[in-house]
Amino acid sequence: MVSSNPRDRGTRKQSARQWNKKLHSVLTELGFKRIESDCSVYIYSNGEVRIIVSIYSDDITLPSKSPAAIDKYVQLLSQHFKCRDLGATCFLLGIAVERDRPTRTLKLHQCQFILDTLEKYSMSDCKPVQTPLPRKLPLSHSMAPHSQEDKDFMSKVPYLSAVGSLQYLAMMTRTDIAHSVAYLARFNANPARVLHTGILSNTSFDISKALLITNSPTVAIWQDLSPSSPTLMPPMAIDCVDTGCSTAGFVTMMAGGAIGWYSQLQLSTTEAEYMAAIEAGKEIAWTRNILSEFGYGAQQASTLKMDNQSAISVSKNP
Repeated sequence: MVSSNPRDRGTRKQSARQWNKKLHSVLTELGFKRIESDCSVYIYSNGEVRIIVSIYSDDITLPSKSPAAIDKYVQLLSQHFKCRDLGATCFLLGIAVERDRPTRTLKLHQCQFILDTLEKYSMSDCKPVQTPLPRKLPLSHSMAPHSQEDKDFMSKVPYLSAVGSLQYLAMMTRTDIAHSVAYLARFNANPARVLHTGILSNTSFDISKALLITNSPTVAIWQDLSPSSPTLMPPMAIDCVDTGCSTAGFVTMMAGGAIGWYSQLQLSTTEAEYMAAIEAGKEIAWTRNILSEFGYGAQQASTLKMDNQSAISVSKNP
């Protein structure tokens, strides 16, 4: 039933905010504190008991080393809301969670999403490849369809939708295709036929790949920039041949697995290297802040690894 009453429509628009206010008041009453680094995460800490509550809409996950504490607070939440305890997390927001308790490791993957995506775009028969993009094929906007045959073919290809699916996959668990997907997205306005027939179908749909999280306490971050000029690129490199701009990227590793990554077209020369380092520095600062709020504050400076001497000199200049 749909109401035409403007007041009812306004109430529906405010429902998400009212739910957030109600949930916040209940969690605060139960002793949880919302952290500054991410407003959808709350922390409860009392002696050796620590519970981290992450919220997505009305889905709530409660990780803790104390199963008894989790059971207690699930019961307390049930006094305020209609709750359903689904037990240990094995599937969250489309991501499968596999635990190997003897080796104390955790695997995060999206195998089912990949299979569904392959079937949706009629690519179930494509074979996984070692590298997401052919390294000898620099793409250009000049490769856009010119003949009527190519234009008619690409008009029937759901290119934007397919790239959107790949972007979701790259953002969630597949850091290995992040650069490739960002590269493909540059041609969303007028994609060439070769993008569909030779590249999109081979964008590394190896369903065996997963993020592996171990019990290692180390944190590391790497930042780099691709060559800035097409004339200077080695034969096997890929970059933007239309503008000569560089692609900047970084990856943050913690507990043996990638927890954050970034790939984006940048300017050229030292400025681009420096801007990429700034983005990596922001990631370091945020990671340190949220770990500190979780109760695992860093005791020493974090190391950012970069290989451009001019950008390093600029960074050290006060």
